[in-house]
Amino acid sequence: MDDPVVIDDFYDSNTLEFLQKEVASPKWEFGQRSVPETQFPMWYQKIYYAGDTISNFFYRSIADKFCRTVNDYFGEYVNIERIMLCGNTYGQDGDIHRDRQEPGNYTGVLHITPNFKPHWGGETVIYTDPITTVEFKSNRMIIFPSNIPHIGKGPIRSCGQLRSVLSLMAQVNV
Repeated sequence: MDDPVVIDDFYDSNTLEFLQKEVASPKWEFGQRSVPETQFPMWYQKIYYAGDTISNFFYRSIADKFCRTVNDYFGEYVNIERIMLCGNTYGQDGDIHRDRQEPGNYTGVLHITPNFKPHWGGETVIYTDPITTVEFKSNRMIIFPSNIPHIGKGPIRSCGQLRSVLSLMAQVNV
């Protein structure tokens, strides 16, 4: 199955509140690139890359639930490879990209920003056939194979908020 899975109210309110506080923290760095030739980088916070230790309880539980959900919907047992927060403001659309080229990897995009208005844009577009466009809604999780091209769109100018997402990537156990 290559169709994206969209799940509303993915995490409990305590976990979502934790993530929203993380977004509000001053840990952001500028320079995240979807692909090496990206001309307009985005904001990000590195949380976990393979080989690190996830010492934070919330991030460990976030990773565990994501991995269980991949198993439930795609029938694959996976290990977390990456967790990071990404942020876009007006004019900072990502680039169409694949997180991994090879099969056996899964991407999760969790929309975080609270009170995000539908007319502000910020949708996630996944280039399946037909194209899947997922409206931005807080606590909405989108899961799909990492080799499917996708893009996170920045909000419109009148938004005035950071479009924040939690990006997760997992690889099939070998």
